[in-house]
Amino acid sequence: MTAHLEQEIRDLESAIDALDHRIQVLYLEYAQVIGRATRKQLILVTFNVCTHHHPSSFLQLSVPDRQLLQSSIVAIADRLQSKIVEFFQTGLIDQDPESIDRELNQIIEESTAQVNRILEQSHILVLSSENSGKLILRLPEVEFTDRGVMSQRGELRILCNRREQLKMELAQKRHLKLTIDAEEAWRSTWTESL
Repeated sequence: MTAHLEQEIRDLESAIDALDHRIQVLYLEYAQVIGRATRKQLILVTFNVCTHHHPSSFLQLSVPDRQLLQSSIVAIADRLQSKIVEFFQTGLIDQDPESIDRELNQIIEESTAQVNRILEQSHILVLSSENSGKLILRLPEVEFTDRGVMSQRGELRILCNRREQLKMELAQKRHLKLTIDAEEAWRSTWTESL
């Protein structure tokens, strides 16, 4: 029983290690995909704000001011993409997906805040105290608009859930082994005279 249980524990440890490696590789691939998609989406959302929501304000800008605005937006989008890739390179294997999402959303919100400031400085947006008209971009929107991101995200969720199941099973097997070892230790020292 104990030898069989020890083999099950080794098998589970190996399966978890293999899953950890696959998840880490997938996170790095996901970083590239989500970085590109977020960059593209930030530029597209800004384009929509300038051309569909506030076209008259955008058209009042001179050509050099429009070009400056556009290059500033591209620079912010490029930095956003780099920050996302760097974030995933820090090794997120032990973080739960919800905390990763929170941190990603924070990175995205910082960039959208920069874009909002530029749009305000260019007099395209007039941000009130209620922040009406503010440009907002969130991770679920990026995932929804890009099939590659959604596909990889789905695979990550499945693998992370599988890893958690294996870890729970491993914990149970380790506890069972400790119980068996304790029972054997008890029996080895037990005498009827006690």
